[in-house]
This record gives sequence, C-alpha cells and structure tokens, in this order.
Amino acid sequence: MQFQVGYAKQDITPPAGVDLCGFGFYLQRKVMDRSEKLWCRAAYLASESGAVLLACCDLIGLSVADTDRLRKSLATQLGIPETHLFLACTHTHYGPATMTLEGLGAVDADYMEALEQAILDAALQAARNIQPATLRHGTREVDGIAYNRHHKAEAPLDKQLRALCCIRAQDTVCLASFACHPVSLGLEMGKTSADWPGAFAARLEARNIKPVVFQGCCGDVDPLARRDAPPDPQPEIRRYATLLDDALVRIMDTAEPLESPSLSVRELRFDLPLALPEPAEIEASKVAWQAHYEALAAGFDNIPNAARYLEHWAERARAALPALQARPALTQIPMQLLRIGPLELLGIPGEVFTEIGQRLQNSTSSRMLLGFCGGNVGYLPTREAYDAPFDYACYAAPKFYYCFPFHPNVADEVETAARRLFAE
Repeated sequence: MQFQVGYAKQDITPPAGVDLCGFGFYLQRKVMDRSEKLWCRAAYLASESGAVLLACCDLIGLSVADTDRLRKSLATQLGIPETHLFLACTHTHYGPATMTLEGLGAVDADYMEALEQAILDAALQAARNIQPATLRHGTREVDGIAYNRHHKAEAPLDKQLRALCCIRAQDTVCLASFACHPVSLGLEMGKTSADWPGAFAARLEARNIKPVVFQGCCGDVDPLARRDAPPDPQPEIRRYATLLDDALVRIMDTAEPLESPSLSVRELRFDLPLALPEPAEIEASKVAWQAHYEALAAGFDNIPNAARYLEHWAERARAALPALQARPALTQIPMQLLRIGPLELLGIPGEVFTEIGQRLQNSTSSRMLLGFCGGNVGYLPTREAYDAPFDYACYAAPKFYYCFPFHPNVADEVETAARRLFAE
C-alpha cells in the first residue's frame, strides 16, 4: 500500500471580547482586532501499518487533561487508537486563553466548545481527503531569527528547520518544526496573531504547500524582534517567514526520500517531580518575590499587578500543598513517538529548553521534536538554570502553571522518558 496523506484546516480565531493569553498579570488583554486569523491545521498519514493524525493549533497551549479528552473523542470519530493522535500548539502569545494560568486571562467556555468542534472537523476532513504521496525529509540551518534569552546570547540555539514533505499529485503537505517563542509583537493588547508560525504557514500556502507548523524546543529561545523591540515588528515577522521558506525550498530540493516507509507509534506516561516548600516557606517566598518584582519595576514589562498576583499564588499554594505532599509530582504526563521509516517525531508537552532538545535530537537529521504536544505543562529547564534563585522559567512561571517549581532534575526525567521511547 502506498502512503496516503490528507490535509485540512479550520479557523479557530476567537470572537471579540475573549481574553488573550501570554502576558500578565491581570492586564485585561481582550480580542479587539481579528484581522489575523488563527488556525488548526491537521495532516492524516496512513499506510498499511496504520494511520496517525498530527494537528497543531495557533494557541498558547492546552492542558494535558483537555488534550487527553480531545484525543479520546477524536480516536472514536477517526477509528484509530488514541496514541496515534498528536495534538500540539504553536504557543502563540496572541491567542485566546485556553488553559488556566493565574493572571493570564480567563478561559471562555463557549470558545472552548467551538474550538473542540473545529479541531474535530479538521481531523475528519484530513482523514477524508487522503491522496497517494511520496515522502521526503530533511533539515536546514536558519540563522537570523532567534537568540537564547536565558543566556542573553546567540548560543546555545537550535537553528535547524526540520521538515517532512509529503508530495502529492497536485500539492505538497509539509510538517515543519522550528524553535522560537512566538512573542515578536511584544505586549500587544488586543490583536490576534499566529506570529512567525502563521506568517511562515501563509507563505507556504501561497506556493501551494499545505503546512502544519510545529513549535520546537523554545523554552529559552526568543525572536530577535523581542530583544531589539523594533517600532513595527511586522517586517521582522515577514523576514523570519522568508528565511524559513527559503530554507524549506532547499530542503525540498535535497530531501532524502523515505522508500516504502513503515509507520509505528509509541506513547509512555511518566511523572514530573515537583520541589515543594514547607508550609511556612510560602509566605516568605511571597515576600521575597514581591521585593524582587519591586526591584524590577523599570524592566520585565514593568511587572504590573505583582502584589495581587502573589497574594493569589500564596492562597492557591497553601490549598494545593497538602494533596501533593504524599506524591510531589505531576503524574501521567504523555510523551509520544512517531516513527516513519528512519524518521522519528517526538511529541513533548511543554516548553523544553534548547539544550535538552539538542541532546535528544543528537545532531541527527532524522528527528523532529514537537513542543506543546499532548498538552502544556510549562517550562522544562536544564539543571543549571535552577541555580539562579529568581529565574523566570524555573521559579516564576510555575507559579501560574501549577504553583510549585519542578525539581531541578526534571530534565533528567524528560530525557530518560525520551530515550526509553527511542530504544523501543
């Protein structure tokens, strides 16, 4: 049986008035300008060894629980196992609030209901629209887009655009992955935007390429526009899209063919350990963070509403602590691996630091990492990042995700789980 590939997309732009997510705290960012649409894009790949659906939405992320529920519903409708559903997000900071993040916007129930239907529609249409395809894959280095915000330097950085090109009679379906936070517009208060992933996808569509653009390991990677803060970031976003498009052209010219590839899927569930404070330490932490934010009053986006946010965090932390003390971990976190011949696509549900991604990809052109796939558990930093006591990814962001930071050895757990999948 020849490989069959289907494709579809659905508009998931939220209506006016829905809260935006990605900058906070309590900024009242609401949708006012819907001129740039957000999309769910889906590709359905089928062979004699099975079928798999890969979809990516222009959203900040979804919780693991919501993603699991969606995957179960999709599996029933498509008639394939839940493990064969890869549901990811680009992590744009200019889309609606779609998961509970304290201070970063309220989730709109009506929008979530419409979103689930749109994802289902995209999946079903992709499965119905399958056509014979030949598969090629490759990588290409792309410079001039990003920098490492944790190190405030040009390195470490994964500059590789990774792509799987499914060439059909009339068009090409392309799955691509690149690592860079979609925060190019800065603190945009009311405009929806898919940022560089959307601009890249639109450029490909103009050339009759049907894209599914995935986020890579962007945990400590920002666009240069965020660092340089140009008066109008849109030309920079268009420049990124051009650079990525040019790289994809070169990939397609030189991509390695996948001859009669088999398709296999594996998934495992693992725990992410948390570092819990003593009950008395919660108040001390609140006071220390208040002083830290006051010292940063002239920077870090001015940290508005810090006192209110920290008070709410302390209340939530005290309430959450007793239940976690018996088992201090986020449990049953999914990691997925799709193998198509020699090509491996690894789905990880979070904001993985670039050095972890580089170790997992192991300098091979036969691995693509899909960030925010299976859910969004927040930042997954390197061990050394935890040495800075007020590091944003390690200690600040967990306060609006799950109250408490991960254990500093969390990267070991992620890499161990990934290597278990690769070994299978």
